[in-house]
This record gives sequence, structure tokens and C-alpha cells, in this order.
Amino acid sequence: MIRKIAGTPLYVIVLVNLVLKLAMFCYLAPWDKNVESSKIIVSDSKGYEQVAERLLVNHTYAPAKDTININTFSEYKATGYTMWFPDCWMMPVYPTFLAAIYSITGIKPWIAILIQIMLSTISVVLVYRVCELLFENSKVATIAALLFAIDIHSIYSANELLTDTLFVLLFLAGIYYFIKGMKSGKIALICLAAVFIGLACLTRLLVLIYPVILVFILVVFSKQKPQWKLKAILSYALIFGLLTGVWSYRNHKAYNHWELTAHGGWTLLMFNTSLTKSKVTHENLDSIRVGFQRQADSLGYRKSKDIF
Repeated sequence: MIRKIAGTPLYVIVLVNLVLKLAMFCYLAPWDKNVESSKIIVSDSKGYEQVAERLLVNHTYAPAKDTININTFSEYKATGYTMWFPDCWMMPVYPTFLAAIYSITGIKPWIAILIQIMLSTISVVLVYRVCELLFENSKVATIAALLFAIDIHSIYSANELLTDTLFVLLFLAGIYYFIKGMKSGKIALICLAAVFIGLACLTRLLVLIYPVILVFILVVFSKQKPQWKLKAILSYALIFGLLTGVWSYRNHKAYNHWELTAHGGWTLLMFNTSLTKSKVTHENLDSIRVGFQRQADSLGYRKSKDIF
């Protein structure tokens, strides 16, 4: 049975993945305006949509700062103050991706999701290629690709207006070209890998330190000469640093901070810490957040215009 599955052609696996995602797409019906407002443009998706529309209409990621004054906010509303500046805590690639689609189709999130689904099938191919490079075994690569293709989480996330699908595509492309470059000794492929990992980082910040792991792998496991390794590491670090540095420079220009995001502080206090305290003390979550906001305000938060 396993041998039979391992002999499944890659195009069949890709087709199965596409059919499953399209079936989920039809089931969710994101083209319906009620579904769009209740299930699609919710939570983090609101922020991405907001930044994308600003970029499309005003050609800027940032909101008009003079229209947002925290001193007019209630204590409860102030707990989500940074949400009014999603450009300062969301990375830019996904909103740019949405804005590019909307510039052609108009603001239709369901079309963006459909394009996202089509692009996501490339990730299935990349899983196969990465495993083929690592294990040099087509059967292992086939089983890995099949498991990825039928995973319910990836099927569902492809139908959300969130970064997951685009991030996975960029991340896998970065890994694929890195391994291929390391094996073939081609610096150009290492540079291409750095571009994809850099874009993945500008989609979701969680891979910011990942290049360190890749450099360690290159130093320890690559069979290339030391001179080649040094050249590859410098090229990789330079390209990755330049890509992420562009957004850091933008935040310095807009908010006077050489940082990639203001997300960590708000998330730690109003999400992680608040939820933890709620579970321990059984207090109302909103009350806890208001309490934290009062403490922040007493330390001068409302007087400061510094979101970071």
C-alpha cells in the first residue's frame, strides 16, 4: 500500500491539493458579502486589508496620523490603540500582495484568496523538491508532498486572508534554493535563497533569526571549500540585511525607530500577559486589559506619540 502511494505522480498530488482547497473555497463562499464581513475580514485580516487599501488609494502604508488621537479614546478603546496603526506592527509583503491584486481586480478579497490558492499549489511542489534534495529519494519526497497536500490546516489557511500561505511559499522557496546552492556550489542560488527568506521575513517576522541556522548548516554540513563558504555567508547576510533593512529604514522615517515592528510590546501585554492573568485569576479579560492600559497611561503613554 505504501509503495503504491509512494508511486503517485507529483501532478496528481498537486491536483488533489488544488481540488481540496477549491472545495473549501466553495464551501466558505467568500464572495458573499455577509461571509466576507463575518468570516473573512476579521481579526488580523482587518489590519492587512486596511494597510492594503491605504497603499492602493493613498500610496502609503501609514494612516493619517493627525486623525488619530489617543486622548479622545476611552480606556477600553485605548487598549487596541496600536491597531489603528497596523503598518507599524504588520510586515509589508502581504498587504503589498493584496494591493497589487486589488489594483487589477478592484477591492475583492475573494479574488485574492483564489489567487492565493493557486499560488499555494507551488508549495506542494517545493515540499517535494526539498525532500528530494535532502533524502535523494523520490518515494520519501512523494509521501511528504502528499501529507502536506492533504493537511487540513494548509487547506483551510489558504482560504483565509492571512499571511500563512504566502509565507510558506516564500519560506520553502528560500530553503529549496539554499540547499540546491549549497550542494551545487552556485553562489547565485544562495543569493536567490536570501531574497526569498528576506521576503518571508517581511511577511512574517518569525524567521528573523532563521538565517543564523542556515549559516550554521552551511558551515558544518557543506562540502564546499572554506573560501566559497565565506563568500556564500557574506552574500546571504548582505542580501537578507538589505531587504529587512529597507523596512527598518521606512519605520525610522515614519516613526523615528530603527525597528521592524512594534508588535511585540502590545502582544506581550494585551494578549499574552492578559490571557495568562485571566486564566490564573479568572478575571474578565477586558477588565484586565483596561487595568494594564491605566498603568501605561499613568506612566505617560497617552502623552507620547511614539507608538514603538
